[in-house]
Amino acid sequence: MPDRDLDLLVYDSTVFESDRRQHNGVGLMMKYLKVPFDNATDYVGSSPGGRPFGTWPAERPDLVMLVDAYGVYVNDQADLDPNGEVRITPSFPRSHALDVIRWADEGSVIMGEFNMMHEPTDPATSELLQGVFGIDATGWTGRAYQDLQEVTPVVQRLHPGTWDYGGPGIVLVGSTVGDRAIDPGLVVLLPEHLNALAPRVLSDEDPEYPDIALNSWFALIEADSAADTTLWINLPVNDRGAALLEAKGIALRSPFLVWNDNTVYAAGSLASTPAAFPARRIVGALPVMERLFAAGDAAMFYRVFAPLVERLVTMAEQEQVEE
Repeated sequence: MPDRDLDLLVYDSTVFESDRRQHNGVGLMMKYLKVPFDNATDYVGSSPGGRPFGTWPAERPDLVMLVDAYGVYVNDQADLDPNGEVRITPSFPRSHALDVIRWADEGSVIMGEFNMMHEPTDPATSELLQGVFGIDATGWTGRAYQDLQEVTPVVQRLHPGTWDYGGPGIVLVGSTVGDRAIDPGLVVLLPEHLNALAPRVLSDEDPEYPDIALNSWFALIEADSAADTTLWINLPVNDRGAALLEAKGIALRSPFLVWNDNTVYAAGSLASTPAAFPARRIVGALPVMERLFAAGDAAMFYRVFAPLVERLVTMAEQEQVEE
């Protein structure tokens, strides 16, 4: 199959390594789908250390992937350090958000991930982006940890008193996002609050869809009534955990993949999902990989991210034909 003639834009301001291995799933899927992709021209955001990288396009791209606007932390020596105290955040400008709205109206296919909406994106820009994707951010984000000692100092400081948690658990962090103002807060779900040690991604429509563990950062959102939610996040709490969430007004279930015309919003870090070894070798074998990796660490890549990107590329091609 010849290369597809698509103009692609990937925005990412959380880049740790020059080869962009943190989000290598994007490049792997574009190579598999024969979509021309070049870090030097198709990537916009920041290079390692937070320096601006790439040029925001003047012309409308066919496919836009907004994967990260969180930034990076550095230590006292200005070296990249997830536990550092200084955060470098090349913010997503309002002018870019206005371009995204216009591009969506003109037929571009737009994908967004949760950390485009939250701080440091300013509230007004966040509201614009939420409108594009047909969602409302609740202000709550979270992550499952194998060892709660790995929680960053930035999150630990939200906890009153000494952080003395260890072992597995789920941490939920509350902060203001868009026009949704909530008190900064923290909910720590320990094994005694949980039926499983990670949130689960489930489908209401497909009874054979696997129960996939969500081990990366995620957001709890609400979807507009006109949007189509195809996957959901279930917080696997027991009665004790449900009481903790109820006290904070947190729902036990939240949309994960939300489609709205030619846009899709993923309430998790899909682009940074680790790709297992076979992804580097697949040639026309994606359906086989989906069956082989229905569960386990690679399930999020093969069962969620890979089919999503394939659908986005097909949609972008169809939009080209209709123009």
